[in-house]
Parts: sequence; structure tokens; C-alpha cells
Amino acid sequence: MGTSVLDTALSPSEIQVQLNVSAYVSLVAFTLLYFDFFSLTFESEVSRYWGTRITFASFFFYLNRYAAFLGVVPIMVQYFWTGGSSVKSEVCCILIISFSCLIAIQYCPGLQIHHQVVIIGVQIIVGIILIMRTYALYGGSRRLLAFMSCSAVGIFGFSAWSMISAERLRQPRADYPSIGCGFSLSTPMAHRIGYGWIGFLAFDIMILVFTFRKACEACRRGGCARKHGLVPTLLRDGILYFLVVAVANWGNIMSYMFAGPYLRGVGSNLTTVLSTIMASRLMLSIRDPKLIASASHHNVDEDPSICDFSWSDGYEYDGRSVGLSNG
Repeated sequence: MGTSVLDTALSPSEIQVQLNVSAYVSLVAFTLLYFDFFSLTFESEVSRYWGTRITFASFFFYLNRYAAFLGVVPIMVQYFWTGGSSVKSEVCCILIISFSCLIAIQYCPGLQIHHQVVIIGVQIIVGIILIMRTYALYGGSRRLLAFMSCSAVGIFGFSAWSMISAERLRQPRADYPSIGCGFSLSTPMAHRIGYGWIGFLAFDIMILVFTFRKACEACRRGGCARKHGLVPTLLRDGILYFLVVAVANWGNIMSYMFAGPYLRGVGSNLTTVLSTIMASRLMLSIRDPKLIASASHHNVDEDPSICDFSWSDGYEYDGRSVGLSNG
């Protein structure tokens, strides 16, 4: 592998070590995604979502699950494709009209673009799920929905712009490693992408604040007396989601700001996978039969802050309302 202008301070062995670490961390992320899908949550998905009508909530549940499931396949190719640099630099035509190639791109740069698109797309899908969940938690407050939607447009717009507008340096043909399409990031480029991930973290913090505020209100009314009620479940899942994703995201941000050229963004795949896994579990837990049975027998007058998820996802909770707050 050749040496680019970004790597003049690194020996070939140091570059290879950074590439290996990046590949291993990504392998952990891919393994987690498919292990969770097939071994931990697929049975729950079948029992709680299959056979029910498609609603706004279930549509985004499926989109979150299967966009990540299918979207990471080219990313795995990006990290573990074996072949010479000449092959990886070949041009692939991706849009042909009237036997003319209108859009063509090299294989490795194309995989890298796909990687960024999947990351941004998954984060937007997860963000919609979190907004929908918080909207339901607040009993359909339109003011809150408007605030969260405007905030999300600004935050995700900034994050997407930061990632997409970061200027990529053209990589020489001899600069691709024998395994994968590893590439280095300059410091300004890495910092700009890191700012995009800071935006995602800010959005998660906003959702956590709203979730914690509503849960505290419910606890003051006695809604936390039941260990397995709706409010304790929402509080538990919300805090757990934030802790898992925020810790991973913070590590990812630090890699963009301070890591070596080939280690910048080493945690992006892991953070994205954890986001989609935790979002899936948020949606699955709402249809937990034990939770539904508990919520269906809950007295609305005792805790008016409990929300009704039946109107938000069209799922029949034993034909009874969980309780609705219009705050």
C-alpha cells in the first residue's frame, strides 16, 4: 500500500495496526446486529408485530430493523473485501439510460458514500421513532411535537451537512489496502464529521430530558409504585437507551477529534448498530404482553400522565385504553 500525504508520520506497520483495530471494532458491531436480530429479538418481532396491520409506528419499526439489516452488507464489503487496489479503483456504472452511463463511481469511494448514507439514514429513522415515542408519552401534545420536529430538522440537517460536506481527499490507486477500503481522514475533515455526531448526541439528550421529566411527573402521582407498569418501563428503556448509545457516541466523537488518521470514526458502525438495536427494543417493549396486561387494567384517574399507545401505533391493547394525557 502506498503512503498518502496524511500518513507521512506513520510507518506501514502503524497504518496496518490502525486498519486492523477499525476492522475488528466494526466486526463486533456487525456481529451484535445479526446476533440480536436472529437470536434475541426475531421471535419477539414475529409474535408482537407480524400479522398486525401496518401502521405509522410499525412501519418505522420494520424500516429501522431491515434498513440496518440490509444496509450493513455493503459496509461489510467495504471493510473486508479482498482484492488488489486496481480492482477497487475500477469504475462501476450505477445509472444507465439509453445505453449511456450517466453516473459512474469507483467501487471503494462508492462503498464509502453508501456507508455515510446508511449512517445518516439510520439516525434519522431512529430519531423519528424517539420523537413518536415521546409524543405518545406526552399524550399527543402538538406543541411538543412541533418543537421536537423543528429541533430534529435543525439537528439532523446540520449533522447530515457536516458529514456530507466534509471534503474527501482523492485516494491514489495504490493507496487501498489488500483487505477492505480503508482510508484516512485529515484533521479538519474528521472534526467536521465529529460535529455531526455531536448533533446526534444533542438530540438524544433532548429526548432523555423530556422522558425523564414526564416520568418524574408520573412518579409524583404514584405512577412508579408498580415495578412493571408503563411509566417505569418507559423510564427504564429511555435511560438505558441513552446510556448505551451516548457512551458509544461519545467514544466515537473522541475518535474523530483525537485518534489517528485511520482510527477516526472507528466507533461509527458500533454507535449506529447500538442505536438501531436499542430503538428496536424500545418498540418491542411497548408491545410486551405483560406490559399491555398491566396497562390495560390501570385506572386513568390514578395517573393521568400515562399515555395511550393504541392511538399512536394502531395496536389493540386488549381493546382497552391505557389512559391518555393531553398535556
